[in-house]
Amino acid sequence: MSIKYESKKSADVNKLVTKISYVQSTAAKYYVKAKALFLQEMYREAIPHFLSCIMIERQNIKAYLELAEAYRCLDEFEKSVDVLERAKAIAPENPQVYLYLGMSYNLAQVHSLAIENLQKSINLDSNNPNAKLQLAIAHELCEEYEMALKIYESIIDVHQDFIPALQNEAALLLELNMFNEAAGCFYRILKINPDFYRAYLGIGICFD
Repeated sequence: MSIKYESKKSADVNKLVTKISYVQSTAAKYYVKAKALFLQEMYREAIPHFLSCIMIERQNIKAYLELAEAYRCLDEFEKSVDVLERAKAIAPENPQVYLYLGMSYNLAQVHSLAIENLQKSINLDSNNPNAKLQLAIAHELCEEYEMALKIYESIIDVHQDFIPALQNEAALLLELNMFNEAAGCFYRILKINPDFYRAYLGIGICFD
């Protein structure tokens, strides 16, 4: 019977595969633990586990996004922005990174950078209504109401059942005392979801 010797190159490859598998499984354990805590709204407790996952897997963009969201939920917007700026350096073509960054800049009251990042997200993925919704909100916060209304309408033209755009547009129209137009938005919401009771309240305000 002949004895088969494993080549040094083959042994090195096997060691590397084993190491990679261990690292990936360890990072995954940290991520799963962090996600479980996050879903229980234990954001502060989740953060160290997200950080541990990122320390092992530097390219794990999902962990960066979840970590940034945990900071947002704690109203630590500057930390959220810092995390997402690092994620942007790693994945400069990821539209979700720019979307989350725009949302965090909005909450940090830096609306010019919010608009810049949200526009980049839309350029990378023009089919995401959430990015356009956040862009409209950013313009609204800058008191650029006409631009905000145009964006809301552009969303509704393509995504006719997207209630958040109709709801936000209706609220802005109410603020501008455009009651008939606001009522029209509320009626459109009820056609999509007859059980959306806040729309009935909105209509009542329009005709009060």
